[in-house]
Amino acid sequence: MAKKRLHKYLITLLKISVSIAAIYFVFSKIEYQKIWATIQEVNAVWIIPAVILFVLSKTVSSFRLNVFFRTEKVHISEKVNLKLYLLGMFYNLFLPGGIGGDAYKIYLIKKNFDIKTKHAFRSVLFDRLSGVIALGLLVVALAHILPIPSIYVYILWILIPIGIGGVFLIISKFFSVYRKIYFKVIAYSLLVQLFQLLCAYFLLLAFNIQDHKLSYLFVFLISSIIAMIPFTIGGFGAREMTFLIGSQLLGLQMESAIALSLLFYLITMFVSFFGIYFSFVPIKLNPLKKSDEL
Repeated sequence: MAKKRLHKYLITLLKISVSIAAIYFVFSKIEYQKIWATIQEVNAVWIIPAVILFVLSKTVSSFRLNVFFRTEKVHISEKVNLKLYLLGMFYNLFLPGGIGGDAYKIYLIKKNFDIKTKHAFRSVLFDRLSGVIALGLLVVALAHILPIPSIYVYILWILIPIGIGGVFLIISKFFSVYRKIYFKVIAYSLLVQLFQLLCAYFLLLAFNIQDHKLSYLFVFLISSIIAMIPFTIGGFGAREMTFLIGSQLLGLQMESAIALSLLFYLITMFVSFFGIYFSFVPIKLNPLKKSDEL
């Protein structure tokens, strides 16, 4: 037990170190005073729809996860699942040294339902994977209309159907229980990412960014993929690093790009913090009959 706890602390310390190093690198390349000045000039009116769209994206994301749960014969209401999802967001962002949000969801599901741990784990894993596939599709869609060398666009167009088809074949072969819901969850994932893309668009309006909006959104999508890789705390640092590199490659305003990234992270923190309520008020995972799901 002590070794497990030490391992968790070391992993957390490593993530914090990577986040700090990434942020330090970003701010060593640009003047933080300019970023602060950019943030101070933000038009707060556009922040409201941005927050609403972010909340909508997370709501749809919780619906998607519940599709996986119900496929594993874990029948909980959308309302209860949304509470569980919000609590997971809080744990992932604010308590990285303790039990992670995904791990806690798996623990509660295992505790309240007759399900194997590996089945609960795979539902959470494939939920994340479907999000990556949707991000890839949107990246290809935007890459096609941006000034990116044609060879890279063609490669992306080839890789995406191969990726989608390849994952589908793997699921059909080794995880056939998910075969029927595969394209349904991809549709959910596209909706999730479109809401987040619109959220980023309103943040661009908040910063009064008039030019190269699609380029900013393209970098935002790439940063979302990078942020999913669990080597930082909630993607903090990884997203900013991606925006720094992306802005240099695409000729964007670095200060505006980093400010956009930081504001999106603040919105994530703001929404995730509401999950603290369910750390004090236990979530009752009352099983539903399949006929009661809707």
